[in-house]
Amino acid sequence: MEQPAPAADARLAYGGHPSQFVDSFLPKAAGLCPLAINIHGGFWRAYRDLTHAGHLCAALAAAGFSCANIEYRRAGEEGGGWPGTLDDVRRAIAFAREHAHEFRGDPTRTFLLGHSAGGHLALCMAAEMGDLARVIAFGPVADPRRAWELDLGGGAAAEFFGGSPADFPERYAMRPSLCPTVLIHGTADEIVPVALSRDYPGARLIELAGADLPREPPHSDGLNCGYAGVKLGSEVIHGNRSLAPPRRCRLGAGPADRRARSPAEPEPLQPHLGIAARPPGRAGVLGDLVWSLHRGDPASQRAGE
Repeated sequence: MEQPAPAADARLAYGGHPSQFVDSFLPKAAGLCPLAINIHGGFWRAYRDLTHAGHLCAALAAAGFSCANIEYRRAGEEGGGWPGTLDDVRRAIAFAREHAHEFRGDPTRTFLLGHSAGGHLALCMAAEMGDLARVIAFGPVADPRRAWELDLGGGAAAEFFGGSPADFPERYAMRPSLCPTVLIHGTADEIVPVALSRDYPGARLIELAGADLPREPPHSDGLNCGYAGVKLGSEVIHGNRSLAPPRRCRLGAGPADRRARSPAEPEPLQPHLGIAARPPGRAGVLGDLVWSLHRGDPASQRAGE
């Protein structure tokens, strides 16, 4: 990401390692707000930290969510990889929920987000935590065995899991989700192919036809899913705020509505970032993301929305 991510409102440690902390973003709305917890990606490796995901978290806070951006030990760090990374993610989620009220978040309305390898970690948590309101995984490594076969990330799966699927079949196995789960994946994603999401059990898959890379420079006032060519329409309630005209994506049905990139537009930034912010006034796919979160909110369903 070329533009610096917005700073969090607070950083709290949940352990003694430098990578065991949570960045919290206060919601830009009154009252107790849904809690969104984000798990960043980076092929489980230490070279990619949570910084770039600050754009997403700031946008969610602006949309009326209390947002927790979690860091965790990754492959290449002491204690990172299997099983330390998963242990950290569990601890960080529990910590974020325990401290949610300090940031006007409602832990009974917890939504878990993850991108790429962070999507894999979110899906692992979805198979353990039945009390989550919803899990949304962007371009996730939803089939680690296939990731190993394709040598994605230059051996990232073997590095994280400590060997091959033949060595550790139980580590590579994916279990069905215990809570409502949505996978969002671009069909042109060359870093983590959409085929990895198509066989994931017990979840809804939204495919963005012909989509892959971010097309606009990052900005904290909004975001897209890192995918281009999505037709937008309709209205949506964002967290605890009604925004007009909030827009909901029409996704996964028929050919994508592709727009041509003019010569003046920048080339795509970085492949498979998954969540890149858009300039002010361009709602992007934030409407659909927050709509998905809100639709998974039991309180909203009780209100008949």
